[in-house]
Amino acid sequence: VYILFASLLLQLFGVATPMLTQVIIDRVVVHGETGLLNVVFAALVCSTVFSALIGFSRNHLMLHASLAIERTLLETVYQRVLSMAHSFFSRFTTGDLVRRFAEVEEVKNFVTGNVVTILLDLLMVFTYGAVLIWMQPTLSGVYIGILAFSAIIGYLLARPVRGYTEGF
Repeated sequence: VYILFASLLLQLFGVATPMLTQVIIDRVVVHGETGLLNVVFAALVCSTVFSALIGFSRNHLMLHASLAIERTLLETVYQRVLSMAHSFFSRFTTGDLVRRFAEVEEVKNFVTGNVVTILLDLLMVFTYGAVLIWMQPTLSGVYIGILAFSAIIGYLLARPVRGYTEGF
């Protein structure tokens, strides 16, 4: 939960930079409000500092969660291995047993790496999507239309290629 909250805060700070840049262009450059430039600069510095601190905290939390998952998974595997009878070990070679432990490592890497990354990327997509819809609904509609068209073209082009690669 803390990791997702930290990621959401990072996304909000990521959205702040383009919005502050828009303020610089629209208000400072066009209207000449130079006093606002100091405030925007301070906001950009604060946003950068807080983004770095929250990013560090999120990485620390992800490392802690990864180690906790790994510890639990390995503890379960070792308890299972130690509870097995001697006949189990005589049926398999050392290479087979090492390969099974490597498979556990792959599962751990998938759970701690890919799943978390996918969730964070989805959070980013929804955050930026919501901001884009809020700021420019017409542009959002065009973007979603192009995205849907690209997805359909990608699906249609991938089907024949998938047929050729199934034998590999």
